[in-house]
Amino acid sequence: MLSETDCGNSINIIAIKMSASVFAFIIALFVCHIQNNLTDKHPSGICKRTRTGVECCTDYVKDGNKCLRCLGSFGPQCSKKCLPGFYGFGCKMKCTCGVCDRFNGSCLEGVGAADYPVPIFKEQK
Repeated sequence: MLSETDCGNSINIIAIKMSASVFAFIIALFVCHIQNNLTDKHPSGICKRTRTGVECCTDYVKDGNKCLRCLGSFGPQCSKKCLPGFYGFGCKMKCTCGVCDRFNGSCLEGVGAADYPVPIFKEQK
């Protein structure tokens, strides 16, 4: 037969195991949520097909009947260049150095903020 102390310890152990399981479940949900937000929802970049062709998602540019990823730029039809400190697809990657190449993130030595045109958000033509 179990004493009150044994029952109390058993309940505490069960509560700790349940807490750990709940915590692990919450962490798993969080990781899945982050992965879903980082994963491209339209890997082809095509958001809509029409009679006249395709409509590209934001951060893609139309090339015939397909959509290409914006590298070193972002926005509708890749209309804006990456801000200093960002690079890659849709400018979503952060540079590991002060100033980097907007396409591949490689560090650029001897380049400063003065080397970027003003205004940064000037539309490409």
